[in-house]
Amino acid sequence: MGLAENGLEFAVTLNVGGFLVSGLVAGGNSYFKRVGAEFANVLPEDAQGTAAEFFAPMVELYDNLEKDPAAPPRALIHLKNASFFNTHGAPLPNNRSVWWRGKLSAVDGFKTGELGAADAD
Repeated sequence: MGLAENGLEFAVTLNVGGFLVSGLVAGGNSYFKRVGAEFANVLPEDAQGTAAEFFAPMVELYDNLEKDPAAPPRALIHLKNASFFNTHGAPLPNNRSVWWRGKLSAVDGFKTGELGAADAD
């Protein structure tokens, strides 16, 4: 536990509610840094700092989880470069990968490694 918070990323494909979600497991700190930056990029320049400030407490929370031996077990998983695959095998979105955050309790199954469009056929 906590390997992702320390920068170790590894490929996984999850079965979540009938969809396959495939990407790299990443830490919550990385997730919030990147999602905060994506929000900031779509805001007017004078509001970009506010977006970073909004997400900063979450980055700090995940940074501190590793330092706390009494931290609760993880309930969420974060994926970098995630794609979703429907029953037809086409990746969604088809133009780029995204950051994804989901509940571990919603995962019905998993396999190591990423799923590519050719694998889903």
